[in-house]
Amino acid sequence: MLPNQNYTVSVQNLPDYFTLSPATAQATFDEGTTEQQLEFCLSATQQVNDLNVRLLPINESRPGFASNYQLVVQNMGTATTAAQVTIQYDSQFQTYASANPEPSTTGSNLLTFAIPEIHPFELQYVNVTFQNAAPPVLIGGEALTLTASISPDVNDATPLDNSFNLVQPVVNSYDPNDKQVLQGSQVHIDQAGEYLDYIIRFQNTGSASAVNVRIADALHANLDWNTFSPVSSSHNYRLAITENNQVSFIFDNINLPHESENEAASHGFVAYKIKPVQTVEVGDVVSGNASIFFDYNAPIITNSASTTFVESLGVAESGVFESLSIYPNPAKDILRIQADASIHISE
Repeated sequence: MLPNQNYTVSVQNLPDYFTLSPATAQATFDEGTTEQQLEFCLSATQQVNDLNVRLLPINESRPGFASNYQLVVQNMGTATTAAQVTIQYDSQFQTYASANPEPSTTGSNLLTFAIPEIHPFELQYVNVTFQNAAPPVLIGGEALTLTASISPDVNDATPLDNSFNLVQPVVNSYDPNDKQVLQGSQVHIDQAGEYLDYIIRFQNTGSASAVNVRIADALHANLDWNTFSPVSSSHNYRLAITENNQVSFIFDNINLPHESENEAASHGFVAYKIKPVQTVEVGDVVSGNASIFFDYNAPIITNSASTTFVESLGVAESGVFESLSIYPNPAKDILRIQADASIHISE
């Protein structure tokens, strides 16, 4: 709860091709005031095309079970546009089951979704379900690779976020309350200026419905809180950021059923993206866990999601590694090497 006083409000993380009027606004909270509406006017200073896409794993991938994903499409440009989004997947390990909205076309390993229009700053979502192959075709310790792409990408201001590669480990059992960084445990230092995507998933495994759920997430010192941007969630929530790095996702009156009452509805998630600080160097680490509070119970502490910034060896001498996907990392029994195109290496 904010103390009763005057506050200066500004808009953070605004692209430099928009101007804001006014630059700041004043909000006054006194006794009995819990909400105020402030108005800002955004104006584009130039015409910019800027679409981006993300692919979120809503649940873990297990052999023989269904995996749910959410496509998140955003228009950060200055004009309303139409778009087309594709998901490429490995048909050896997964088969398409369903989607909402449905794809405009389906292929043996490709789904295409048509978006008639998407407005500036608008987010649109596509929920997709795949059926995973059963053992021995797919076993725990392997990984599923999916790639989402969005077009048109001609003259896009940030073309790197027009595609999103998701490498998802296959597990046999899992903790339903977890935190993941979708870029994985290592990020090349050349990508240090790009967003890191986090998803925190939770499930009510108690014996009664949870009226309220709160997720507390302390941002690591190597993350720039000014670039924090919500991406998606399973339920409505309010967001509180204090002391520049203490983030709380507050699900008031979520009334989340317990697992025995309704297993499918007992799950929830929240996803956000954030950039590292500009001073990160090779060897620097971003890590952190989350605390999940169900009503007045003691918090459930998730695993720690950790990313290290690395400098790959040999990439400057050869472009081969840019065409290879090597997974899972770490590997136990099987290491898969997948090439995007034919590769010829001569001595």
